[in-house]
Amino acid sequence: MRIWNLKPSLLDSKGLGAAWREALLAKSILIKLNQDPTRKVGYGSHAQLIRFKRCPYPIWAIQALINDLYAESLKRGYHYNPENVEEIPFGIIPTIPITRGQIRYEWNLLATKIANRAPKWFGQTPELGSFQYSEEDIKSPLVTIVESASLEFWEREKNIPSLSFQAGDTKKEPDTAIFR
Repeated sequence: MRIWNLKPSLLDSKGLGAAWREALLAKSILIKLNQDPTRKVGYGSHAQLIRFKRCPYPIWAIQALINDLYAESLKRGYHYNPENVEEIPFGIIPTIPITRGQIRYEWNLLATKIANRAPKWFGQTPELGSFQYSEEDIKSPLVTIVESASLEFWEREKNIPSLSFQAGDTKKEPDTAIFR
């Protein structure tokens, strides 16, 4: 399970479809846990759900993500089920605090996946392969960036190339970087 903290517009068609399915699954799990916190639910302790469980309104936070994914699907002419879209109640502003390091990691992971899986999409999506974008430009609208270079504690880090976000970044890029 991977629930991205990045803008849905960055996802290729396979990524958007997977994000939609996994967000719906996550919502189902969060609803079951909300109804009975002592109940054992499959995937109920999955690391990707921790950020939502830490929100004041976890179900509305995942619902806001579902709504964003649906809006992106409409822009592309996809036909996702509109019955899964719900209006967020007035006064509830779901935000998810995520570290700057986590956003960088996910951007790098997504760019690497799409460069291999969908090179045409990669070439049409400048945010994936350019240093001119900051974390603020690529994060999901639900995300509030926390100033920390570390990954979130729930992330299971994979060995992927590390990318820099800005041309003047003071961090030395490793030899494995796929962008220069």
